[in-house]
Amino acid sequence: MSNTPKKSSSARLGRAAIGFIVFMALLTALFATLGFWQLDRLHWKTGLLDAIEQRAENPPVPLPSAGEWDAFDADALDYTPVAFTARYLDQPPVLVFDSLADPRGVLSGPGYWVMQTAAVDGGVVWINRGFITQAMADAGEVPVAPPGNVELDGLLRRPERAGAFTPEADLSSGRAWVRDPATLPAPEAGQGPLAPFYVDLSATAETGDLPQGGETHLAITNNHLDYALTWFGLAVLTPVMVVIWLWRRRRATSTVAPPKP
Repeated sequence: MSNTPKKSSSARLGRAAIGFIVFMALLTALFATLGFWQLDRLHWKTGLLDAIEQRAENPPVPLPSAGEWDAFDADALDYTPVAFTARYLDQPPVLVFDSLADPRGVLSGPGYWVMQTAAVDGGVVWINRGFITQAMADAGEVPVAPPGNVELDGLLRRPERAGAFTPEADLSSGRAWVRDPATLPAPEAGQGPLAPFYVDLSATAETGDLPQGGETHLAITNNHLDYALTWFGLAVLTPVMVVIWLWRRRRATSTVAPPKP
C-alpha cells in the first residue's frame, strides 16, 4: 500500500512533463511561423522601397484628373512626381505636427507641415506646402500662400493613417496629427470633389524659402530582418530550453537516494 502514492505522483509528473513539452513544441512552431512571415514582409518591403526609389526619380506627370479619383489607387501612385496648375483657396491652412529629422533644408526638429487646399481642374487637392518650426507656428509666422494660378510640382502621396494612439485633431485651432484629406476640414462648397491624396511640394515649387518644401522622406523603416532573426532565435532557443530542463530533471531524479529496505 505504501507504493500507491508514489506511483500516482510519478504519473502526475509524467503528464505534466508531456504537457510542458507539447506546449514548448507549439511555441517553437509559432516562433518559426512568425519568422517566415517576417521574411515575407522583408521581401515585400524591399520591393516597395525599390519601387518608391525608382518612381520618385521619374519625370513629373500631370496630376490625375478629378474624373479618375473615384477609382484612384493611391498606393500604386504613391511618391509619383506630378506637375500641375493650381489656385490656393482662401480656406485657412491646417498645421500637421511632425518632427523633422535629417532635413534637406535649414529647418528641423519639432514643427508642422503647412497643409492648404488648392483648386485644380475639376476639384480640390490638399497641398503640403512644406515645413515650419514649432516656434514659428506658435508665433503665427505661417507663410501666406501665393495668390492666383501657380505652377506647382511635387510628389503625390497616399493619405496617412492615424494609429491607435494618435491624438484627435484640434481642427478648431487648425492643428492635426496626420496628413489625411478625409479627416481635414472639408473644402468650400462648389469647388468640386476632394482628391483622395495629397501632394508634397518640392523645394522650389513656391517662390520664397518657406515653408520648407522638398522634405519627403523616401526611406521607409525596414526592420523585418531583425524581427525575423529574433523569431528564429526564439524558435531555436525553445527546444534547447526543453532539452536542458529534461536533462536537469533526469539528473535530479538519478541523484535521489533509493529508499531503505
